[in-house]
Amino acid sequence: MGLTREEQETIINFNNAESTANIYTCNRGLMKKLQKAKWATFISSEKLDGEICSMSFEVSKTCIKIRPKRILSPKQLEASKKAIQKAQEKRKTLRAANKNKSVD
Repeated sequence: MGLTREEQETIINFNNAESTANIYTCNRGLMKKLQKAKWATFISSEKLDGEICSMSFEVSKTCIKIRPKRILSPKQLEASKKAIQKAQEKRKTLRAANKNKSVD
């Protein structure tokens, strides 16, 4: 039996006296990301019914960023869409050119 979505919490704890932050998480995606990260130090894990249900890590406070979601104006949104389309078209052109080179 796994944790409910409400129980799958993440707690980030830091203070002004130390240069590190502790991260406790029950979120599997975040656990995997922190395990792979060279900047995160594994501290401990907890099991529930034989499965790991949470992990704790220590990271430098410089790794913690809190920022609001960017809200684009309609003009910025349109420019962003055009830039993405242009990049996708360029990528398709390059792939087609590379395929033609390998066939020749």
